Amino acid sequence: MAPAADDEIRPDPAEPAAEPPPPMPPGMPPADEPGFPPLPMFGGEANELFNSMSAAQSVFSLSTALRDGVMTSGTAILSENSSQAQVGTQLVTSRGTLKAELVSAGMLQTTVEGFQPLSFVNMNLQLAFFPTGLAGGVLQTMLLTPVGMALASMNTGGQISGEFITGGQTSATSQVMLGCHVWGTPLVRGACGVKAALEVQHMVLDEKEEMPVASSALTLACTAPFVAADGTKLSALDPSMSLSVFQRLSPLHSVAVSIERAPKDGIHLTAGGTRQLSDSARLRGKWGTQGVLAFALEMAGEKSSLTFTTELKTEGALAPKFGAQLSMTP
Repeated sequence: MAPAADDEIRPDPAEPAAEPPPPMPPGMPPADEPGFPPLPMFGGEANELFNSMSAAQSVFSLSTALRDGVMTSGTAILSENSSQAQVGTQLVTSRGTLKAELVSAGMLQTTVEGFQPLSFVNMNLQLAFFPTGLAGGVLQTMLLTPVGMALASMNTGGQISGEFITGGQTSATSQVMLGCHVWGTPLVRGACGVKAALEVQHMVLDEKEEMPVASSALTLACTAPFVAADGTKLSALDPSMSLSVFQRLSPLHSVAVSIERAPKDGIHLTAGGTRQLSDSARLRGKWGTQGVLAFALEMAGEKSSLTFTTELKTEGALAPKFGAQLSMTP
């Protein structure tokens, strides 16, 4: 009697196993993450508050206007593991803004911003060069339509994204925005993921109904990758979701709360706020259930600003971190 192994079903040699997708080009994000900022307008005030209190690096910047339309700037960035300096010049023209920046690593970045071949089309182009040649580039095109704004982006790594934002006013002081962002590598993997967001905004006007004195925004977002980090197709979707609320209590004070659910990190909450201490000083703070407490003291003058930032861990050792940011415009 023949062994049982001889009766096993073997794959048809005419149908070879699917080859794994090629790895992402160097410098590109994982395939399950967008290569371009997705829907940055949604939850913008809350995200700006939470992201402005990082003590991972210290920044010093100096800028000066050589003449009308021409500005030169220099920036030094210091962090725990590395440091970087860059010097740049920008020229404002009737067709857009031209920029050139030289980075200490030996890279030259050239940018064309706000180029308008037509009144309803806006284009941005950025190219980076090393001494050996072209290092990478990004092209973004924004199209204004009667029903909303469409944005297309692509880079030299083969990543492409499409974005559409629409909305409307529900009252004289309220509006609703809806956006969708799709990213992928059409020539290799196709669509890699999608993000959708809904935001409701409301303003409170003064007694004369001319100037806003308070505002609020509620943002719901969902991001669903179709592939894993290495580009392999997922058998089932496991989206991440977030709900954020931003409340500007007055022109001087604001608070924000965000609840996020991610497949790897689970559910976590972040809360923060700002308080104006004086005409030239403002205090920001945030705390999250991931164990980070951060504060930032901002002091602004007529031609300069200084920010001190500190981060503490609320779990285990405090492990404090400190950072500073100084900006000057003579």
